[in-house]
Amino acid sequence: MLELGASLLDAELFNMFQEIPKTDEFGQTNEYYGKTQKEIVDKINLGMRVAYSLVKSRNVLPAENYILYVNDKPVCIGGLRLKLNNYWKRHGGNIWYKTRPSERKATKKSCICFVG
Repeated sequence: MLELGASLLDAELFNMFQEIPKTDEFGQTNEYYGKTQKEIVDKINLGMRVAYSLVKSRNVLPAENYILYVNDKPVCIGGLRLKLNNYWKRHGGNIWYKTRPSERKATKKSCICFVG
């Protein structure tokens, strides 16, 4: 079965998910904020199974998600929604990214290249 092993969610990656606000100044949400390591791994694994059509979900859209590392530190999560529902068709959201607040100035150009 396709799964992310819990060991791949190390302390740095977990800390990045907790540093990115639950809702930022642009209204984007961080679905991993406040979750335990196990809850994050389970959510990522469900997303992967949906993306690769192994399960169907009404609440999870298929997407490819990526983590940007700078000097071996995770600084940004981004992704491409592979299918849009009516909400995302109206609000133009097939490409997205969220950067750690502590890294925003340092990684601004990297994140633009990352999703562009």
